[in-house]
Amino acid sequence: MLLNRYLPIIGGAEMQAAQLSRELVRRGCAVTIITRRIRPELPARQQINGVPVRRLLPVGLSTPANGAIILSMIAHLVAHRRDYDVIHTMGLGPIAIAATLAGKLARKPVILRVSTQGDLRRENYEKLKLPLYRRLIRSLLVPPSLWNAMLKSADALIALSQETVAEAEALGLGRSLVLLPNGVDAQRFRPPQDEAEKMALREQLHLPPSATILLGTGRLVTRKRFDLAIKALKHIINDFPDCHLVLAGSAEHQNDAVETHLRALVEQSGLTGKVTFTGNVTNVDEYLRAADLYFFPSEREGMPNAILEAMAAGLPIVASRIGGVVDLLDDNTAWLFESGNEAACNAALRAALSAPVERQRRGVVVRQRVMDEFSLEAAAQRYEALYLRLMKQSVG
Repeated sequence: MLLNRYLPIIGGAEMQAAQLSRELVRRGCAVTIITRRIRPELPARQQINGVPVRRLLPVGLSTPANGAIILSMIAHLVAHRRDYDVIHTMGLGPIAIAATLAGKLARKPVILRVSTQGDLRRENYEKLKLPLYRRLIRSLLVPPSLWNAMLKSADALIALSQETVAEAEALGLGRSLVLLPNGVDAQRFRPPQDEAEKMALREQLHLPPSATILLGTGRLVTRKRFDLAIKALKHIINDFPDCHLVLAGSAEHQNDAVETHLRALVEQSGLTGKVTFTGNVTNVDEYLRAADLYFFPSEREGMPNAILEAMAAGLPIVASRIGGVVDLLDDNTAWLFESGNEAACNAALRAALSAPVERQRRGVVVRQRVMDEFSLEAAAQRYEALYLRLMKQSVG
């Protein structure tokens, strides 16, 4: 399983890979994580939750490193071709190029997972805050013809949402397309057993005990639009003075980090003391159990792990109406608003805060939907079936 970055660096793909690989191992599969050595202090070899992790050189995420990691991964995959049956990437970019080329050389089936809507068209690269010369280098190193050839050569292309399915079909990639939604560990991500557990967690996490806690989780990057959460809090704080916003996540090693901007926005909005930045955390499940309402204003996603985790925790949800989210929630199970619409975001938050009984009902409903359709066990079973099918086709 190939990733651009891996634990202890935390993001949606990283957490999904960690949970999925652990469950696959439990089912009897042999899984190895191959990733980049983002920081020099991270070991080249490590076991995390019983899964071997190999971090390859070069160190870092510079443009030269992006090119060199392709060669490094190809060399590793070809040299160890007798040790595995399937190559599975948890995203596109350099690791997908390495996977498809190595797959041809090693004669192994390749699965490319599309993380976010817009990735197939490479639209999201343009939205990163990269210098112009770096964007030009990306285009020269991987021109559209090579990019399209890479996508079409994959034995399976994993779409997480119907929006990504439509994007893939429009690009003529329907032949290898598989809709395979994420799963979530519903044992770890669960509601609090009672009010006492919730209050104990708030004390442990240094959160205000009597506040109505609005929680946002994930990387503090541009597309997550956590600025809307801060602006919404400013808009409603006079009517709901007990509200407290918690942003659990960081922007470590991200080109489009906005944490500094968000902190400045809190101060400018007069919300100091009403917003908590936790930084990078590994106990997101505890923050979810300590919260009252989940806030997700992102402008684009694949199928967000963060939403699945909040659903599993039985939290009522206010979220942007985007691809991936609408595969999981509707207007009867969450308060949805049009992406980027500040007034609609404010109205959705106000509606949720004004309806405590309805919040409780929706929390129960979304928890049950996860249990019925999006368990980690079900996701691992679907992936295992895909691996076996591709292995049989490869032998045939």
